[in-house]
Amino acid sequence: IHLTPERAGDLAREAEAQNLNVEIVTGDKDAFQLITDKVKVDRVTKGISETVLYDRDKIREEYNLTPEQIIDLKALMGDASDNAPGVPGVGEKTAAQLIGAFGSVDGLYRAVDRVERSALREKIRANEDKARLSRKLVTIRTDLPLDHHWNELLRTPPALAELTRALEELGFRTLTRRFAAELEATPAPELFPDEAAAPAPGLPGLSAPAPGRPPLGDYRVVRSAANLESLAR
Repeated sequence: IHLTPERAGDLAREAEAQNLNVEIVTGDKDAFQLITDKVKVDRVTKGISETVLYDRDKIREEYNLTPEQIIDLKALMGDASDNAPGVPGVGEKTAAQLIGAFGSVDGLYRAVDRVERSALREKIRANEDKARLSRKLVTIRTDLPLDHHWNELLRTPPALAELTRALEELGFRTLTRRFAAELEATPAPELFPDEAAAPAPGLPGLSAPAPGRPPLGDYRVVRSAANLESLAR
């Protein structure tokens, strides 16, 4: 399933509260802020074919920060995808060094005079509003009410007959052929298992032959005179 960052965060926190281990698959680095001892992020790096697993240790190795500090990192460096301007001229490396040294955006602005490079210090001071706005924009909220809970989103096998019919109506020919082939390879459910297993009348020891795949649509299987009589009423 595809979820917005907020929905992914809400569901991850809900599952974590139930002592479950969670892996979030995404290409969005914003999700790094959701990492905890129970929550990890599988970051997609090439299409959907390659991923890198991020946990607390991986965040420390790559940024020398904690997952909780990723919000502050993004606040300084900005993020165009979130319309977060950040502090102009501050990239990922400089932002990581600043947050590593001062702990957070709040910590940086409480001690901005301690920033050694004067040009950088003035940039930070002049763009405090942008940094604080960016922090709000890149923060993934995990306190929103849930319309569905994680255990309601478990993947189940598709209803192939309905899916194939819908794809055909919508003109998705390649997908229709693909799922129609899967449908043909799926054994038809036995509607009357007791009667199917019973010996055929007049032929002791022989079972009634298994029916072939029925056509799509509303249908009934008649295997006895009683079935036929009830259908004719």
